[in-house]
Formats: sequence, C-alpha cells, structure tokens
Amino acid sequence: MEKPDVFAATDRKGKFCRHCNRSGYLFPDCPSVECHTCHQKGHISYHCSQLFCRYCKLSGHLITACPTRPPRPSPLNSSPVSLSDIASLLQRLLSVSGNTPAAFSSPPGLRCSDIFAVNSLLDFHCKSADMVVARKLFDLIPIPNDVSWNIMISGYRQNSMFENSWEMFSRMRSVGANPNEFSYWSVLSACVALQGPLFGEQVFSLVLKNGFLSSGFVQTQMLQTFSKFHGFKEALRFFNYLSCTNVACWNTIISGAVKTGESCVALNLFRQMLRAYLMPNSYTFPSVLTACCILRDMQMGKVVHGCVVKCCATDIFLKTAIVDFYAKFRCMD
Repeated sequence: MEKPDVFAATDRKGKFCRHCNRSGYLFPDCPSVECHTCHQKGHISYHCSQLFCRYCKLSGHLITACPTRPPRPSPLNSSPVSLSDIASLLQRLLSVSGNTPAAFSSPPGLRCSDIFAVNSLLDFHCKSADMVVARKLFDLIPIPNDVSWNIMISGYRQNSMFENSWEMFSRMRSVGANPNEFSYWSVLSACVALQGPLFGEQVFSLVLKNGFLSSGFVQTQMLQTFSKFHGFKEALRFFNYLSCTNVACWNTIISGAVKTGESCVALNLFRQMLRAYLMPNSYTFPSVLTACCILRDMQMGKVVHGCVVKCCATDIFLKTAIVDFYAKFRCMD
C-alpha cells in the first residue's frame, strides 16, 4: 500500500525549500536533506523505502511489528482481575481481625491497586442484596474512593435500605470525601423514598454549593424531588429555571404533568420540546399519547404517531401505547 503524499497539497508555484533556502524545489526534494531512517541524502524518512524500527534500531520491520518490544497494556483493560486475584484478596481480607481500630486502618497485604477488585466485590454483594457482607468489606478499605462510596449509597437504595443510604452519604461527607453527580442522584432518590423533604432540601443546597446543578442526572432527580415534596407547579417552576436541554428532564416533567392531571401542560411541553429541536425518545411518546387520550385529542395523537415514525422508535411498550391510543378512539383498522 503506497503512502499518501502529504505534500501534494502544497502550492508548488514558486517552489522554495525551507531547508537550504533555495528556490526550484520543495523540502521533500531537497538534495541536501538527510533521511533519519537510512541516513541517505535526497529524501526524507516519510518517503524512505526501507523499514526501520525505532525500538530495536534494526531494519526490515517497523516498531509496531517489533518482536523484541514488550506488548503495551490496553487502556480499556489495564488492570484485569481474575478469580485467583479475587480469591487471594478475600483470603487477605478474611485474615484481618476486625476487633481493633488498627485492623480497619491498615489491613495487611492490601495494596492500593486492589481497590478495583474490592469495588467489584462490593458491587457483586450489593446486587446480590447481601449488604451485611458488603458493609463489612467496605469497612476494611483503608481509603475508599468515590466509586466505593457510590456503590454503597446506591446499593442501600436499591435494596430499599434508604436510611442506610442517607447515613452512608452523611458519612462520606464527614470524612472529607467529595460526592459527585452519581452520589447526589442516589441519595436524592433515597430522600424521596424516605419522604423526607428536609433531607432533600439539604442535598439540594449541596448541589447548588458544589456546582452539580448542570448535571442531567441531578436535574432529573431534582425534578422528581420537587414534584414529590412541593407539587407539580413547583417542579415546573424549577424546570423553567433550569432551561433544560436534557431529554430525560423533559420526559420527567411531561410524565409528571400527566400523572397530576395537567394533560394540557404536558402537550404544551411536548410542543416546546419539538420547537427546541430536541429528539423525543421511547419514554416521551407514551406520556404524550396518554395526555391525548385524556383530552380526546385524536389529531394531536396522530401527530405524535407521525413523530414516532420519523424518530424510528421501535420499543415494544411504545407500540403498545400507540395501539392503546387508537383502541380508545375505536380506530381498529
């Protein structure tokens, strides 16, 4: 395969060599330029016909095919964890006596690189609803990172242990760790489940203070929190304040409008969404179709159906919502 001539686009009218400052030819054709590969004059290394490896300094192959060069680790899988690694880690952790504070501060043999394996184990136990073991394992980590905290906060929330989720978030802040957008999303969901508006207001203050209000995850959960504790009107005011460009936020506020009986508002929001050139998805259309059924607005429902076709949405739940819409209008053909 021939190399592309990267100098072909150079304007050759009034040729001038920037190497020897002479006219009549360009730098690649300069007779005094020396090739860094074969050390011959008259051409550059890009146009050299010889293959030269910059690693072993031998000719005949390039550095990418050098047999003596060690393989480079993949950036996507730089620290693979095998079952033997996890087993050895468990043996080290189980050998730690948990009776004294010193045992929790520095488990013997626990390296910083083990945090990836520990987080994998934490996630496994949380998804297995074994939060007791997950908590014991978490307490053995000398310095948990953000992923460790988020796994525990989310794990308690997923297993309906919302008070523990809030307690873990509070502990995270008390030790000086910095919550991120995933931390706030999980703890806000726990506050809604706990029906604790005071907790939600505290988290909202932290979101504003730490600059996470621009996150789509946080915005979506904050809309649900406002709708739960302060009603849909306050949630709508907060939505208008945000000037959201996140489709998930639009889906949340439209769905909230339909659930609270504000079907006209839901359709108006859908129209605003289209005017803002935002692409609705499979979570947007069912709520809008429900609003059309409530308002008996078949014409708008057909418009929504046309948008579904244009967006190439093929979700089975969306197809069911379309069938249900036409069935309610007794259009079975």
